[in-house]
Amino acid sequence: MASQARPNQPERSTVSSACRGSSASVRSPSLTRSVAMVCPFCTGASSGSGRMTSLVIFVALPDPVGVKLARVERPNGLVIEKTAVPMGVIAIIYESRPNVTSDAVALAIKAGSAVVLRGGKESYRSNRAIADALSAGLEKSGLPGTLVGLVEDTTRASAAEIMTAEGLVDLLIPRGGAGLIKSCKENAKVPCIKTGTGICHIYVDKDADLDMALNIIENAKTSRPSVCNAEEVCLV
Repeated sequence: MASQARPNQPERSTVSSACRGSSASVRSPSLTRSVAMVCPFCTGASSGSGRMTSLVIFVALPDPVGVKLARVERPNGLVIEKTAVPMGVIAIIYESRPNVTSDAVALAIKAGSAVVLRGGKESYRSNRAIADALSAGLEKSGLPGTLVGLVEDTTRASAAEIMTAEGLVDLLIPRGGAGLIKSCKENAKVPCIKTGTGICHIYVDKDADLDMALNIIENAKTSRPSVCNAEEVCLV
């Protein structure tokens, strides 16, 4: 699927409409159904591709919603439990990797949340095709297709609007370079999880098991060289 830049950008209102559409859908009781309901879409003729393989792996993961994470019973008999619940609407700002579109949607739906995606202009057409296909898969499974929202405006203005979308976005996750992470850290008014910026190091100590070190280095760099957590620096 070729990635092409989008020549014309619509108005910034697409940010609010994408967030509102996802927000309305995530409140639907039917969302308690697992992303496994999308399995017929994920296991079609193209399931041998990397994206489809990743989606099938996500389907097989245990459902995290409702899992009891901790339980404490106080001396007076009061029971306090920590339970995993959906986040709500998760917004993800990312750059030029279309595989983030499918991975982010699968993880968010699996966790019982809606997702609003704002990708880069270089891969807009690929992101649009992937998001539309996943929305169709959700609708085919009886879930709202608007659980997946893709912001069409790929300018910095849309990113800034997402960062300040209080009441529409429950969690913001930026995925990109140092500039994007810094901008989110300084400007976000919604809850934000700051991620790493790449430049991943492996340090090999003089007393290390060299055979093990070589295996780790080879795996860290050659298994998937293009991902942001691939090894880029080796310190000996």
